[in-house]
Amino acid sequence: MPIEKFPNTEQYQECHTYQDENNFDWKIARVQNGFFVAYFGDSYFKDKYFDLEVNGKSKLLLNSGCFFIQDTDFDTFYEFRTILKEGWTDDIWESIGEFLSERLANDDGLMECEIVKN
Repeated sequence: MPIEKFPNTEQYQECHTYQDENNFDWKIARVQNGFFVAYFGDSYFKDKYFDLEVNGKSKLLLNSGCFFIQDTDFDTFYEFRTILKEGWTDDIWESIGEFLSERLANDDGLMECEIVKN
């Protein structure tokens, strides 16, 4: 989803900005039915796609640098905050990819990401 879709102050319950170990900004905002994550760093460190293995099949997800994960609890939001606060840029992207793979394996309707290839 385009980064312009990241919620504004009237739309979120809480929002945090963190700098990763490479000093790039990330934002995470909790809304009523999930949370948004957005990357505001150098595009060199952001792959165009997430190439994921899900239930033995390859899936490509467009990586716009901003995505929404719905129907999550506070623990999942907190876990994501911790990843953003403590990681290097590449490690954060890897952790996000692993999380997305797990979510897609359980229910591909729980994310608003663009699946490019099944």
